[in-house]
Amino acid sequence: MPQVEVIAKPRRRLSWACHGKKLCRAAAGQAWRVAVFVVGITLLALGVVLVPLPGPGMLVVVLGLGILSVEFAWARGGLAKLRDLAAQLRTRLRELLASSTTRNRP
Repeated sequence: MPQVEVIAKPRRRLSWACHGKKLCRAAAGQAWRVAVFVVGITLLALGVVLVPLPGPGMLVVVLGLGILSVEFAWARGGLAKLRDLAAQLRTRLRELLASSTTRNRP
């Protein structure tokens, strides 16, 4: 029987952090959390600066909290408080508009 030569595939060298798949996933998850934190905090800070200035300050604050709420529970709570506040303001505004239109009628 003829002898068959087996050629072994060269092993790819991985960095020390990716020898185990769990470590790679953990590193990727940590990088995702850091990226979400940096982008969210940047938008939140920019929105706080823009609130007294003309422009979409509150919209940027809500956007920053929305991005942060993807990963952080405290941001979800802040976003829920803002939603409740917006609902209360909307109700008050509707009441004011309804009362002002009934006063103006003869």
